[in-house]
Amino acid sequence: MLERIAHHSLSGAEPIVLHDAALPTNVLSFWSWALSDVLSNTARGLLAEFFVACDLGVTDAIRVEWAPFDLTSHSGIRVEVKSSAYLQRWKQKHASIPIFSVASTRFWDQSLGAYTGERKRQADVYVFCLHSHQEYDTLNPLDVRQWKFFVAATTLLDTHLGAQKTVSLSTLQGIGVTEVTYGAIDATITKLAGKEFRLDNPAAHQTIDFHLHG
Repeated sequence: MLERIAHHSLSGAEPIVLHDAALPTNVLSFWSWALSDVLSNTARGLLAEFFVACDLGVTDAIRVEWAPFDLTSHSGIRVEVKSSAYLQRWKQKHASIPIFSVASTRFWDQSLGAYTGERKRQADVYVFCLHSHQEYDTLNPLDVRQWKFFVAATTLLDTHLGAQKTVSLSTLQGIGVTEVTYGAIDATITKLAGKEFRLDNPAAHQTIDFHLHG
């Protein structure tokens, strides 16, 4: 069994090396090359997740791509973040219909290096982030004012959506998700969760362990 490899935050100044010699580029250049298109589905999703992490005050922890849920609040609430948008990078005949993934998954146990348990929605709450701006000349995904945020307890999704894998914004609004402004996400998920998530829960321990290695 190979042990899990610890990771830590990078500043961006770290050099790219060849035979122990620094090349004329660094990690910041890599980030700029890979993630500058914040209109793309991949980068936009990461940006939305970062917005929610900022609201929750948990950006000190490194994002773990293979974690069973995206974020953990300071009170231990497990949070899944999903994003969508009306406008895309490519030419469109009309604005996109916002669709979000709500598929169930199996729990990834980092101590075992394997999936365990039944398929289900692993988080306590979902935050749906919609880049709602529809004016091309002022489009800026980095402006949080151009986003809308909707929060739902996972129990609400389970009750109304069952095993459904995707959901439209109109359906989410129809089942009663809560629209919140940036700055109020943390308080809202705490209220919707109904209770503080116990920190002796194995899932909480796993996420806290990720944070300590960040």
